[in-house]
Amino acid sequence: MRSERGASLPGLMLTLTLAAILATLATPVFSGLAADARLQAGTERLYMAFWYARSEAIMRGRTVVVAARDGDWGSGWETFIDTSQDGRRQRSETLLRRSERPGRGLSVQANAGIGSAVHYHADGRTRRPSGSLQMGTVVLCHGAEDDPDRRGQGVIINSAGRPRITGDPRRMDSGMC
Repeated sequence: MRSERGASLPGLMLTLTLAAILATLATPVFSGLAADARLQAGTERLYMAFWYARSEAIMRGRTVVVAARDGDWGSGWETFIDTSQDGRRQRSETLLRRSERPGRGLSVQANAGIGSAVHYHADGRTRRPSGSLQMGTVVLCHGAEDDPDRRGQGVIINSAGRPRITGDPRRMDSGMC
């Protein structure tokens, strides 16, 4: 009796067809997972920038600012020592860190409480250059504005200057984005 080894052409075609169908079905799931991962990573980068600025302000006993690059959080942000106390980086002021865009397909917006810069003072609290209280939320979103699956996640800064990340992006109110 002869034993055959190898694959038959019909068996190979069936295997390839099944693999193509499974890949087609899995693509939306994987793209959603990738978008969620970019959202989470961008949110954590912004969160860590605020914690870093707060700790540097306390450690150095000086005002440290996290400012949106070119006034747009979606373009990235800079962390610097604000010796002029005006909330804008001058050439003579020390740049501590610079972050590029938060991620492909992400938009970033801050509410009026945050604006385009967060100012940490030596006591770790956030105050505007005028001395008024500064607290609010910066939200990162992915997906088109009219997309029902649009998701977002935010970093909230409280009155003591402590940042925290909002909950699960899949459960966040779509009105935040």
